[in-house]
Amino acid sequence: MTENSVVVDTSLVLKWIFNEPDSNKALALLARWTKERVVIRVPPLLIYEATNALHHKDCPLWTADTRMWRAVKDQLDWVHWIGEYTVS
Repeated sequence: MTENSVVVDTSLVLKWIFNEPDSNKALALLARWTKERVVIRVPPLLIYEATNALHHKDCPLWTADTRMWRAVKDQLDWVHWIGEYTVS
């Protein structure tokens, strides 16, 4: 791993999305890393952990991944596909 990269976990990523304690610090880090062109790396399980956390926050998940949506749509009514959205 190079000196110009960082690894972040799900809890930090969620602070970028939701207004939580220390979200201001998390956003400041993101802004700094963006300015410094730091490569942000995530563990392979981040997408699964984030999806689980979003579900527990009663937050719907929107995806453009048709295959994934078809696989889960009948069991997970909080997962939505971009194709469901109607542009007005």
